[in-house]
Amino acid sequence: MEVSILFVDDEPQVLRALARSLKGEQYTLAFSGDPLDALARLTERPFDIVVSDYMMPNMTGVELLTRVHECRPATLRMMMTGHADKQATIMAINEGAICHYLEKPWSDAELKSVLRDAAQSVAVQRAARAAAPDLAAAARRFGRMQFRGSA
Repeated sequence: MEVSILFVDDEPQVLRALARSLKGEQYTLAFSGDPLDALARLTERPFDIVVSDYMMPNMTGVELLTRVHECRPATLRMMMTGHADKQATIMAINEGAICHYLEKPWSDAELKSVLRDAAQSVAVQRAARAAAPDLAAAARRFGRMQFRGSA
């Protein structure tokens, strides 16, 4: 199963470090240094997961992930930041509807584990969407069935 991940961070060295950390993993990786560019890319094609830094020019990671949630609600959203701020974390969870919050510097093992869990969630979502037409048809058939009661 191919899972696509878009990382958004205004620091090029962070994006390079993420690419090195995930080299050899079975993901399709994309990187953006600007949240506005990331949004433009999301209008061109969906990504399964978006991982955003918190502090960036043009908009915060919370604002970006909130907009991702609006335009691509099925996309899983994660925040990664070196600015551990309780209020920012709460905003990210509530407004950006994030599924995970990672602190910089990250542990490669934790990053890989979090992404593996997210990829499994993506697989479950895909399976549910694929099964939905069959389930809807079964529900329609079930609704047309006539039951005989014993009296």
